[in-house]
Amino acid sequence: HPLTGLPLEDTLALVRYEAELQGLHDLVAATDAELTAIHQATGGNPLAVKLVIGQTHTFPLGAVLQQLEQMAGQPTENLLTFMHHAAWEALPTNCCQVAQALTLVPASGGELEQLAAAAALSAGETADCLARLAQYSLIIVRGDLQTRRYALHPLTRHFILQQSASALAALD
Repeated sequence: HPLTGLPLEDTLALVRYEAELQGLHDLVAATDAELTAIHQATGGNPLAVKLVIGQTHTFPLGAVLQQLEQMAGQPTENLLTFMHHAAWEALPTNCCQVAQALTLVPASGGELEQLAAAAALSAGETADCLARLAQYSLIIVRGDLQTRRYALHPLTRHFILQQSASALAALD
């Protein structure tokens, strides 16, 4: 059955909460009217809302929303694929390696050292990439004060596996 989005008030609360967590002060201070555009563009889909917020680290909100207008009327899966693609294109190569390494860990996630080894990167580079992936809302961070585990949202995992398959097919 189709996914239903959040009501407008809940979308506005989610945007402000996520923006506060990510230090996006302009977004936190935006008017309800400005943030309503996010709700309208995403249909209130929480993952799409988070992906839009993540994109505002790099792109102005108007540009992100303009890109989303191109997807108007498309199924939710197409919207999420479009949003993942935009985030993927903005990532440096080493962060794409970390994202691909995340496809190798269980749904419960992997630890920094595991991901660094799988991505063939230093722990510092991997940590920087995990921070960026979290900013773009591409990963789920779990754990407590002593241990953190990183995992992909199932739709993000699907997108990255598709990207990897496309890249391999292009080599043939």
